[in-house]
Amino acid sequence: MVYTVTGTDAAGCTNAKSVSITVNAIPVVTVLPADTAICKGSSATLKASGASSYLWSPSNGLTTTHAANTTTTPDTTISYSVIGTTSGCSDTAVVVVTVKLHPFISAHASTVLLVREAQ
Repeated sequence: MVYTVTGTDAAGCTNAKSVSITVNAIPVVTVLPADTAICKGSSATLKASGASSYLWSPSNGLTTTHAANTTTTPDTTISYSVIGTTSGCSDTAVVVVTVKLHPFISAHASTVLLVREAQ
């Protein structure tokens, strides 16, 4: 869109200036999977979309912070945010990666199992 401003001084002299203004749409950034859970020691791949460049934070456990897709292997539950930018406009999405501990399993050497074949 072009806007023009015209000024006139007391002597009747005029001057005009025009300026072009471009309004860019705000990107809508999403992350898949949405909030997710993994077992301790496992990894999750996070995929952002909706913008042309991305910045993930915090960097703890991430393989990269400047790409749409990144993999994380966090030690504890963590919330990541990703800022997506297109044409100078930004949006932010958040994803929580919950880290679950492996279950404790105990077996004793004296355990006896009886197995019978099905008839």
